[in-house]
Order: sequence, then C-alpha cells, then structure tokens
Amino acid sequence: VILKSVESQIVAATLGIIPNYQDCEPIFDRLFDLTYDYVCKQGLKKVGCGIAIYHETKLRDRNIPIEAAAPIFQKIPSNEYIWVYELPAVETMACVIHQGSFSSLGQAYNKLLEWVEKNNYQVVGSTRELYLQYERGGDPSQYVTEIQIPVEKI
Repeated sequence: VILKSVESQIVAATLGIIPNYQDCEPIFDRLFDLTYDYVCKQGLKKVGCGIAIYHETKLRDRNIPIEAAAPIFQKIPSNEYIWVYELPAVETMACVIHQGSFSSLGQAYNKLLEWVEKNNYQVVGSTRELYLQYERGGDPSQYVTEIQIPVEKI
C-alpha cells in the first residue's frame, strides 16, 4: 500500500448499476464501450486507461452504482448519456496494484481496507479502479488494476 496525491483529470463518463460483482463484466463492457465510442466520435485520439468509480462509501453486494470514465486531455461536449467533467484531485489516496483476474480483486480490496483501518485512516470519498493493463478477451492473469481509496487520518 502506498499513499499518494492524485491530480484532477478531465473525464468523459457514464453511469450504470451492476447487479453484483460476479456478474458485472458485461455491464462494464457496455458502459466503457459507450464512453470510449463517444470519445472517438468526438475525434479524440489520446485517451487514458478506463476508470471505474464507486461513489458509495458503504460496501454493498447487490445493485452497485458505478461510473465508467475515460480520461481525456481536452474538453468535448457532453450528451444525454456521457458527461464531461473534471474528476477532482485527491490529497491522499491509499493505493495498491493488483495483477491478475478481476475475480481476485476482492482480496486486494480486503488487504487495502485492513491497512486503512490498522493505520488509523478513514475512507473519505469515491473509490477508483484504474485498469492499467486490460485487453477484452485477453489473459486475465496479465490484467493490472490500481485500486485507489481516498483517505484521511482519524
């Protein structure tokens, strides 16, 4: 676990709800396709890795609201499904890098949240997952995901 500050970033994003963590991949695929297709149609060539944002700070197992965001490097217009905004900077993010299948992300979350509690921090905002290395249909053992949780000392 490392602590770091994260700069603000312009993103194009859309919202969705996943029924549970086990059956979320098709919904994530659809939301990210919608977002990245829109960004491409706006003529942007440079786009960052996908970010899933979980705005609720209480853990839940069903009907989880999520945001699928694409980091972009210039403003584009929003539409009825995609909005463009500045994802705010965060002074202190507790972060961990997870390599492997999304099915084992829960273990990385558990370790990160244990660290947060043991080190007298509290969660103070939306959790982010950055998909640093991901290829749809690729080898899940090669996926690299950074989990970021905004924290502050208790």
